[in-house]
Amino acid sequence: VWFSAPDAFITGTVAYDEYLQDFVAAVPDMPSALVGEYGSKAVLLDLALRGDSDQRILLRLRRFEDAFTGTRNLPELRLAGILPERITHSGMDSEIRYLRGWTGLSLRQRLVETRRSSGVTSGFSISGSGFWRGTAGPATVKCFVNAERTAFENRLSGVRFDPEHEIFEAGIAAAGSYAGHGPRWRLGASGGWTSGAGPFTGAEAALVRGAAEGVHQSITVARRVRTPTAEELYQPPLEQLVDGTTSVTAGSLDLEHERSDEVNVSLGFKRRAAVDLFARRERERIVLSGPARAVYASSGADDVAGIRVRVAGAGATGLLGINYGWQLAAFWYGDRAEITEGIPDYGARCSAWISRRSFKKTENLILRLDAFEAGERTFGAVLLDRYGVVDFSASITVIGAVVKFQVKNVLDERYETSPGMLMPGRNYRFGINWHLFD
Repeated sequence: VWFSAPDAFITGTVAYDEYLQDFVAAVPDMPSALVGEYGSKAVLLDLALRGDSDQRILLRLRRFEDAFTGTRNLPELRLAGILPERITHSGMDSEIRYLRGWTGLSLRQRLVETRRSSGVTSGFSISGSGFWRGTAGPATVKCFVNAERTAFENRLSGVRFDPEHEIFEAGIAAAGSYAGHGPRWRLGASGGWTSGAGPFTGAEAALVRGAAEGVHQSITVARRVRTPTAEELYQPPLEQLVDGTTSVTAGSLDLEHERSDEVNVSLGFKRRAAVDLFARRERERIVLSGPARAVYASSGADDVAGIRVRVAGAGATGLLGINYGWQLAAFWYGDRAEITEGIPDYGARCSAWISRRSFKKTENLILRLDAFEAGERTFGAVLLDRYGVVDFSASITVIGAVVKFQVKNVLDERYETSPGMLMPGRNYRFGINWHLFD
Protein backbone atom coordinates (compact mmCIF):
# COMPACT_ATOMS: atom_id res chain seq x y z
CA VAL A 1 0.00 0.00 0.00
CA TRP A 2 1.38 3.41 -0.93
CA PHE A 3 2.79 5.31 2.06
CA SER A 4 1.49 2.87 4.67
CA ALA A 5 4.66 3.72 6.61
CA PRO A 6 5.68 7.09 5.17
CA ASP A 7 9.00 8.73 5.77
CA ALA A 8 8.20 12.44 5.47
CA PHE A 9 10.10 15.56 6.37
CA ILE A 10 9.60 19.29 6.07
CA THR A 11 12.55 21.62 5.64
CA GLY A 12 12.13 25.36 6.06
CA THR A 13 14.72 28.12 5.76
CA VAL A 14 14.19 31.83 6.34
CA ALA A 15 17.08 34.27 5.84
CA TYR A 16 17.43 38.05 5.88
CA ASP A 17 20.56 40.12 5.20
CA GLU A 18 21.08 43.86 5.04
CA TYR A 19 24.15 45.98 4.56
CA LEU A 20 25.32 49.40 3.41
CA GLN A 21 28.10 49.95 0.89
CA ASP A 22 30.56 52.80 0.57
CA PHE A 23 31.50 53.30 -3.06
CA VAL A 24 34.74 55.24 -2.46
CA ALA A 25 36.89 52.19 -3.33
CA ALA A 26 35.05 51.43 -6.57
CA VAL A 27 34.53 54.97 -7.91
CA PRO A 28 37.38 57.26 -6.77
CA ASP A 29 35.74 60.43 -8.11
CA MET A 30 32.70 59.91 -5.81
CA PRO A 31 34.14 60.08 -2.28
CA SER A 32 31.78 59.11 0.55
CA ALA A 33 28.94 58.18 -1.84
CA LEU A 34 26.69 55.55 -0.29
CA VAL A 35 25.71 53.01 -2.88
CA GLY A 36 22.77 51.66 -0.95
CA GLU A 37 21.38 48.74 0.96
CA TYR A 38 20.45 45.23 0.06
CA GLY A 39 17.89 42.85 1.55
CA SER A 40 17.21 39.21 0.76
CA LYS A 41 14.37 36.99 1.94
CA ALA A 42 13.58 33.42 0.98
CA VAL A 43 11.26 30.67 2.17
CA LEU A 44 11.75 27.03 1.18
CA LEU A 45 9.38 24.13 1.80
CA ASP A 46 10.21 20.49 1.01
CA LEU A 47 7.87 17.56 1.49
CA ALA A 48 9.14 14.06 0.71
CA LEU A 49 7.06 10.90 0.79
CA ARG A 50 8.46 7.40 0.62
CA GLY A 51 6.43 4.20 0.33
CA ASP A 52 7.12 0.57 1.18
CA SER A 53 8.86 -0.04 -2.14
CA ASP A 54 11.51 2.06 -3.86
CA GLN A 55 8.98 4.74 -4.89
CA ARG A 56 9.44 8.32 -3.71
CA ILE A 57 7.76 11.67 -4.33
CA LEU A 58 9.30 15.07 -3.61
CA LEU A 59 7.30 18.32 -3.55
CA ARG A 60 9.27 21.59 -3.37
CA LEU A 61 8.10 25.22 -3.11
CA ARG A 62 10.32 28.31 -2.88
CA ARG A 63 9.49 32.00 -2.61
CA PHE A 64 12.22 34.64 -2.72
CA GLU A 65 12.71 38.39 -2.93
CA ASP A 66 15.90 40.43 -3.30
CA ALA A 67 15.80 44.22 -3.00
CA PHE A 68 18.55 46.71 -3.92
CA THR A 69 18.37 50.43 -3.23
CA GLY A 70 20.79 52.69 -5.09
CA THR A 71 23.15 49.87 -6.05
CA ARG A 72 23.41 50.29 -9.82
CA ASN A 73 22.40 53.88 -10.55
CA LEU A 74 25.75 55.67 -10.78
CA PRO A 75 24.57 58.57 -13.00
CA GLU A 76 21.63 59.24 -10.69
CA LEU A 77 23.91 59.38 -7.67
CA ARG A 78 25.86 62.17 -9.36
CA LEU A 79 22.73 64.36 -9.63
CA ALA A 80 21.51 66.20 -6.55
CA GLY A 81 17.86 65.80 -5.58
CA ILE A 82 17.30 62.45 -7.35
CA LEU A 83 16.38 59.60 -5.04
CA PRO A 84 18.33 56.34 -5.27
CA GLU A 85 16.81 53.73 -7.55
CA ARG A 86 15.14 50.71 -5.98
CA ILE A 87 15.53 47.38 -7.78
CA THR A 88 13.57 44.28 -6.74
CA HIS A 89 14.02 40.74 -7.99
CA SER A 90 11.36 38.31 -6.83
CA GLY A 91 9.78 35.06 -7.83
CA MET A 92 8.46 31.65 -6.99
CA ASP A 93 9.34 28.19 -8.21
CA SER A 94 7.99 24.73 -7.56
CA GLU A 95 8.90 21.16 -8.44
CA ILE A 96 7.34 17.73 -8.19
CA ARG A 97 9.67 14.77 -8.61
CA TYR A 98 8.83 11.07 -8.86
CA LEU A 99 11.47 8.36 -8.44
CA ARG A 100 11.07 4.62 -8.81
CA GLY A 101 14.16 2.49 -8.84
CA TRP A 102 16.44 3.76 -11.60
CA THR A 103 13.74 5.87 -13.26
CA GLY A 104 12.85 9.47 -12.46
CA LEU A 105 10.43 12.12 -13.73
CA SER A 106 10.12 15.76 -12.70
CA LEU A 107 7.99 18.79 -13.54
CA ARG A 108 9.12 22.32 -12.64
CA GLN A 109 7.77 25.84 -12.98
CA ARG A 110 9.46 29.16 -12.28
CA LEU A 111 8.14 32.73 -12.22
CA VAL A 112 10.56 35.65 -11.84
CA GLU A 113 10.14 39.42 -12.03
CA THR A 114 12.58 42.33 -11.87
CA ARG A 115 11.41 45.91 -11.29
CA ARG A 116 13.52 49.04 -11.59
CA SER A 117 13.15 52.64 -12.73
CA SER A 118 13.73 51.73 -16.38
CA GLY A 119 10.90 49.18 -16.44
CA VAL A 120 9.82 45.63 -15.62
CA THR A 121 11.08 42.28 -16.89
CA SER A 122 9.34 39.01 -16.09
CA GLY A 123 9.46 35.44 -17.25
CA PHE A 124 7.47 32.27 -16.71
CA SER A 125 8.99 28.89 -17.53
CA ILE A 126 7.72 25.36 -17.31
CA SER A 127 9.97 22.37 -17.85
CA GLY A 128 9.95 18.63 -17.60
CA SER A 129 12.69 16.02 -17.47
CA GLY A 130 13.17 12.31 -17.15
CA PHE A 131 15.98 9.80 -16.81
CA TRP A 132 16.50 6.06 -16.81
CA ARG A 133 19.44 3.98 -15.63
CA GLY A 134 19.87 0.32 -16.44
CA THR A 135 22.16 -2.24 -18.01
CA ALA A 136 22.76 -3.49 -21.54
CA GLY A 137 24.94 -6.57 -21.41
CA PRO A 138 28.12 -5.72 -19.48
CA ALA A 139 27.57 -1.95 -19.79
CA THR A 140 25.70 0.47 -17.55
CA VAL A 141 23.45 2.81 -19.54
CA LYS A 142 21.83 6.12 -18.65
CA CYS A 143 19.39 8.12 -20.78
CA PHE A 144 17.91 11.56 -20.16
CA VAL A 145 15.52 14.01 -21.79
CA ASN A 146 14.79 17.66 -20.92
CA ALA A 147 12.32 20.15 -22.36
CA GLU A 148 11.67 23.77 -21.32
CA ARG A 149 9.52 26.64 -22.55
CA THR A 150 9.84 30.22 -21.27
CA ALA A 151 7.60 33.21 -22.02
CA PHE A 152 8.84 36.75 -21.26
CA GLU A 153 7.02 40.05 -20.77
CA ASN A 154 9.49 42.94 -20.78
CA ARG A 155 9.09 46.73 -20.67
CA LEU A 156 12.48 48.46 -20.55
CA SER A 157 13.45 52.01 -21.48
CA GLY A 158 10.18 52.45 -23.35
CA VAL A 159 10.75 49.30 -25.40
CA ARG A 160 8.36 46.36 -25.23
CA PHE A 161 9.51 42.87 -26.22
CA ASP A 162 7.84 39.58 -25.32
CA PRO A 163 9.92 36.73 -26.75
CA GLU A 164 9.32 33.03 -26.19
CA HIS A 165 12.19 30.59 -25.90
CA GLU A 166 12.15 26.79 -26.15
CA ILE A 167 14.82 24.18 -25.69
CA PHE A 168 14.80 20.40 -26.02
CA GLU A 169 17.71 18.10 -25.19
CA ALA A 170 18.26 14.34 -24.95
CA GLY A 171 21.28 12.14 -24.48
CA ILE A 172 22.63 8.69 -23.71
CA ALA A 173 25.77 7.49 -21.94
CA ALA A 174 27.25 4.03 -21.47
CA ALA A 175 30.11 2.82 -19.26
CA GLY A 176 31.86 -0.47 -18.64
CA SER A 177 35.24 -2.12 -18.39
CA TYR A 178 37.43 -4.14 -20.75
CA ALA A 179 36.99 -7.87 -20.12
CA GLY A 180 35.09 -7.02 -16.94
CA HIS A 181 38.18 -6.13 -14.89
CA GLY A 182 40.52 -4.07 -17.10
CA PRO A 183 40.53 -0.35 -17.91
CA ARG A 184 37.14 1.32 -17.64
CA TRP A 185 35.56 3.26 -20.48
CA ARG A 186 32.74 5.76 -20.88
CA LEU A 187 30.97 7.01 -24.03
CA GLY A 188 28.25 9.62 -24.27
CA ALA A 189 26.36 11.66 -26.86
CA SER A 190 23.70 14.33 -26.59
CA GLY A 191 21.79 16.60 -28.91
CA GLY A 192 18.88 18.94 -29.02
CA TRP A 193 17.24 22.02 -30.47
CA THR A 194 16.66 25.59 -29.34
CA SER A 195 14.42 28.24 -30.82
CA GLY A 196 16.48 30.94 -32.48
CA ALA A 197 19.67 28.87 -32.84
CA GLY A 198 18.52 25.49 -34.16
CA PRO A 199 19.99 22.02 -33.52
CA PHE A 200 23.15 21.15 -31.60
CA THR A 201 25.16 18.03 -30.72
CA GLY A 202 27.87 17.06 -28.25
CA ALA A 203 29.84 13.95 -27.33
CA GLU A 204 32.35 12.58 -24.80
CA ALA A 205 34.73 9.61 -24.58
CA ALA A 206 36.85 8.66 -21.57
CA LEU A 207 39.27 5.91 -20.58
CA VAL A 208 40.18 5.25 -16.91
CA ARG A 209 42.95 3.00 -15.65
CA GLY A 210 43.46 2.01 -12.01
CA ALA A 211 41.12 1.81 -9.02
CA ALA A 212 39.64 4.56 -6.90
CA GLU A 213 41.29 2.94 -3.85
CA GLY A 214 44.77 3.46 -5.33
CA VAL A 215 46.55 5.29 -8.13
CA HIS A 216 44.35 6.00 -11.15
CA GLN A 217 44.74 7.81 -14.46
CA SER A 218 42.21 8.99 -17.02
CA ILE A 219 41.97 10.76 -20.34
CA THR A 220 38.81 12.44 -21.60
CA VAL A 221 38.05 13.86 -25.05
CA ALA A 222 34.83 15.83 -25.47
CA ARG A 223 32.92 18.35 -27.54
CA ARG A 224 30.78 20.53 -25.28
CA VAL A 225 28.14 23.00 -26.39
CA ARG A 226 26.63 26.14 -24.85
CA THR A 227 23.38 27.37 -26.36
CA PRO A 228 22.67 31.13 -26.66
CA THR A 229 20.59 32.67 -23.88
CA ALA A 230 17.28 34.45 -24.48
CA GLU A 231 18.97 37.81 -23.83
CA GLU A 232 21.68 37.10 -26.42
CA LEU A 233 19.04 36.13 -28.98
CA TYR A 234 16.08 38.45 -28.50
CA GLN A 235 17.10 41.62 -26.65
CA PRO A 236 16.42 44.79 -28.68
CA PRO A 237 18.82 47.77 -28.45
CA LEU A 238 18.76 48.97 -24.82
CA GLU A 239 20.77 51.40 -22.75
CA GLN A 240 22.84 49.57 -20.17
CA LEU A 241 25.05 50.93 -17.36
CA VAL A 242 28.55 49.51 -17.33
CA ASP A 243 30.98 50.95 -14.74
CA GLY A 244 29.23 54.33 -14.74
CA THR A 245 29.05 54.73 -18.52
CA THR A 246 26.24 54.15 -20.99
CA SER A 247 26.37 51.72 -23.87
CA VAL A 248 23.87 49.96 -26.12
CA THR A 249 23.54 46.19 -26.48
CA ALA A 250 21.32 44.14 -28.73
CA GLY A 251 20.62 40.46 -29.34
CA SER A 252 20.94 38.64 -32.63
CA LEU A 253 19.10 35.72 -34.21
CA ASP A 254 22.21 34.91 -36.26
CA LEU A 255 24.05 33.40 -33.30
CA GLU A 256 25.57 29.92 -33.38
CA HIS A 257 25.96 27.47 -30.52
CA GLU A 258 29.29 27.87 -28.74
CA ARG A 259 31.57 24.83 -29.28
CA SER A 260 34.43 23.70 -27.09
CA ASP A 261 36.68 20.76 -28.05
CA GLU A 262 38.44 19.57 -24.89
CA VAL A 263 41.16 17.17 -23.81
CA ASN A 264 41.66 16.40 -20.11
CA VAL A 265 44.35 14.19 -18.57
CA SER A 266 44.03 13.32 -14.88
CA LEU A 267 46.22 11.59 -12.31
CA GLY A 268 44.88 10.75 -8.85
CA PHE A 269 45.61 8.85 -5.67
CA LYS A 270 42.63 7.34 -3.86
CA ARG A 271 40.22 10.14 -3.07
CA ARG A 272 42.95 12.22 -1.47
CA ALA A 273 44.71 13.90 -4.39
CA ALA A 274 44.21 14.61 -8.09
CA VAL A 275 45.87 16.70 -10.79
CA ASP A 276 44.09 17.63 -14.02
CA LEU A 277 45.77 19.06 -17.12
CA PHE A 278 43.35 20.37 -19.72
CA ALA A 279 43.27 22.19 -23.05
CA ARG A 280 40.26 23.61 -24.89
CA ARG A 281 39.75 24.94 -28.38
CA GLU A 282 36.72 27.25 -28.26
CA ARG A 283 34.90 28.38 -31.36
CA GLU A 284 31.78 30.50 -32.09
CA ARG A 285 32.13 32.12 -28.67
CA ILE A 286 29.36 34.68 -28.17
CA VAL A 287 30.81 38.16 -27.58
CA LEU A 288 29.64 41.76 -27.83
CA SER A 289 30.86 43.22 -31.11
CA GLY A 290 30.89 46.76 -32.49
CA PRO A 291 32.23 50.02 -30.97
CA ALA A 292 29.04 52.09 -30.69
CA ARG A 293 26.18 49.61 -30.96
CA ALA A 294 27.36 46.44 -29.30
CA VAL A 295 25.58 43.44 -30.80
CA TYR A 296 26.02 39.84 -29.68
CA ALA A 297 27.94 37.91 -32.32
CA SER A 298 29.40 34.40 -32.63
CA SER A 299 32.86 35.73 -33.48
CA GLY A 300 34.95 34.77 -30.47
CA ALA A 301 37.66 32.09 -30.57
CA ASP A 302 40.11 31.04 -27.84
CA ASP A 303 42.68 28.33 -27.14
CA VAL A 304 42.76 27.72 -23.40
CA ALA A 305 45.05 25.57 -21.27
CA GLY A 306 45.28 25.15 -17.52
CA ILE A 307 45.71 22.95 -14.48
CA ARG A 308 43.51 21.95 -11.54
CA VAL A 309 44.77 20.45 -8.28
CA ARG A 310 42.77 18.86 -5.46
CA VAL A 311 43.97 17.36 -2.16
CA ALA A 312 41.86 16.23 0.81
CA GLY A 313 42.07 14.32 4.05
CA ALA A 314 39.93 13.18 6.98
CA GLY A 315 40.26 11.17 10.16
CA ALA A 316 39.74 11.00 13.90
CA THR A 317 41.78 12.89 16.47
CA GLY A 318 41.29 10.29 19.20
CA LEU A 319 40.43 13.15 21.57
CA LEU A 320 36.90 13.54 22.94
CA GLY A 321 35.48 11.75 19.90
CA ILE A 322 36.34 14.63 17.56
CA ASN A 323 36.69 13.92 13.82
CA TYR A 324 38.23 16.25 11.26
CA GLY A 325 38.44 16.83 7.54
CA TRP A 326 40.04 19.25 5.11
CA GLN A 327 40.16 19.97 1.40
CA LEU A 328 42.24 22.21 -0.85
CA ALA A 329 41.49 22.95 -4.51
CA ALA A 330 43.18 25.36 -6.91
CA PHE A 331 43.15 26.18 -10.62
CA TRP A 332 45.19 28.22 -13.09
CA TYR A 333 43.87 29.23 -16.51
CA GLY A 334 46.95 30.59 -18.27
CA ASP A 335 45.95 33.70 -20.24
CA ARG A 336 42.21 33.11 -19.88
CA ALA A 337 41.80 36.24 -17.72
CA GLU A 338 43.10 38.39 -20.59
CA ILE A 339 40.75 37.04 -23.25
CA THR A 340 37.53 36.46 -21.26
CA GLU A 341 35.89 39.12 -19.11
CA GLY A 342 35.41 38.28 -15.45
CA ILE A 343 37.47 35.07 -15.41
CA PRO A 344 40.33 35.14 -12.87
CA ASP A 345 43.74 33.87 -13.89
CA TYR A 346 43.82 31.67 -10.79
CA GLY A 347 41.66 30.62 -7.86
CA ALA A 348 42.12 28.63 -4.66
CA ARG A 349 39.65 27.25 -2.11
CA CYS A 350 40.45 25.71 1.27
CA SER A 351 37.99 24.10 3.68
CA ALA A 352 38.51 22.58 7.14
CA TRP A 353 36.00 21.19 9.61
CA ILE A 354 35.66 19.27 12.83
CA SER A 355 32.68 17.27 14.10
CA ARG A 356 31.67 15.51 17.29
CA ARG A 357 28.76 13.22 18.07
CA SER A 358 27.27 13.01 21.55
CA PHE A 359 24.28 11.67 23.52
CA LYS A 360 24.36 8.20 21.97
CA LYS A 361 25.26 9.76 18.62
CA THR A 362 21.89 11.49 18.26
CA GLU A 363 23.48 14.94 18.28
CA ASN A 364 26.20 16.09 15.91
CA LEU A 365 28.14 19.37 16.18
CA ILE A 366 30.03 20.60 13.10
CA LEU A 367 32.33 23.64 12.91
CA ARG A 368 33.57 24.61 9.43
CA LEU A 369 35.90 27.25 7.96
CA ASP A 370 36.01 28.04 4.21
CA ALA A 371 38.42 30.38 2.43
CA PHE A 372 38.52 31.38 -1.24
CA GLU A 373 40.93 33.59 -3.18
CA ALA A 374 40.54 34.72 -6.79
CA GLY A 375 43.12 36.42 -9.01
CA GLU A 376 42.84 39.54 -11.09
CA ARG A 377 39.95 39.90 -13.53
CA THR A 378 39.56 42.20 -16.53
CA PHE A 379 36.40 43.93 -17.81
CA GLY A 380 37.43 45.83 -20.93
CA ALA A 381 39.90 48.48 -19.76
CA VAL A 382 39.03 47.91 -16.09
CA LEU A 383 41.28 45.64 -14.01
CA LEU A 384 39.92 44.30 -10.71
CA ASP A 385 42.37 43.27 -8.00
CA ARG A 386 42.53 39.82 -6.48
CA TYR A 387 40.45 39.19 -3.36
CA GLY A 388 40.09 36.66 -0.57
CA VAL A 389 36.99 35.74 1.44
CA VAL A 390 36.71 33.67 4.62
CA ASP A 391 33.40 32.14 5.84
CA PHE A 392 32.60 30.38 9.12
CA SER A 393 29.66 28.08 9.83
CA ALA A 394 28.39 26.01 12.73
CA SER A 395 25.56 23.50 12.86
CA ILE A 396 24.16 21.16 15.45
CA THR A 397 21.78 18.27 14.86
CA VAL A 398 19.34 17.56 17.67
CA ILE A 399 17.07 14.56 17.02
CA GLY A 400 15.30 15.61 13.78
CA ALA A 401 16.30 19.29 13.69
CA VAL A 402 19.42 20.95 12.29
CA VAL A 403 20.24 24.45 13.54
CA LYS A 404 22.70 26.40 11.36
CA PHE A 405 24.62 29.63 11.91
CA GLN A 406 26.94 31.32 9.40
CA VAL A 407 29.27 34.30 9.37
CA LYS A 408 29.93 35.26 5.75
CA ASN A 409 33.00 37.31 4.83
CA VAL A 410 34.47 37.09 8.34
CA LEU A 411 37.34 39.49 7.59
CA ASP A 412 34.97 42.08 6.07
CA GLU A 413 36.85 42.01 2.75
CA ARG A 414 35.96 44.81 0.31
CA TYR A 415 35.85 43.36 -3.20
CA GLU A 416 33.98 43.58 -6.50
CA THR A 417 32.85 40.77 -8.78
CA SER A 418 32.23 43.26 -11.60
CA PRO A 419 33.22 46.93 -11.90
CA GLY A 420 31.30 49.16 -9.51
CA MET A 421 29.51 46.30 -7.73
CA LEU A 422 30.83 45.93 -4.21
CA MET A 423 29.93 42.61 -2.61
CA PRO A 424 28.48 42.20 0.91
CA GLY A 425 30.72 42.85 3.86
CA ARG A 426 30.53 40.78 7.00
CA ASN A 427 26.98 39.41 7.41
CA TYR A 428 25.22 36.71 9.42
CA ARG A 429 22.75 33.98 8.54
CA PHE A 430 20.62 31.63 10.60
CA GLY A 431 18.49 28.67 9.57
CA ILE A 432 16.62 25.64 10.88
CA ASN A 433 15.96 22.38 9.03
CA TRP A 434 13.34 20.19 10.67
CA HIS A 435 12.69 16.56 9.74
CA LEU A 436 9.09 15.88 10.71
CA PHE A 437 9.52 12.10 10.79
CA ASP A 438 13.01 10.75 11.31
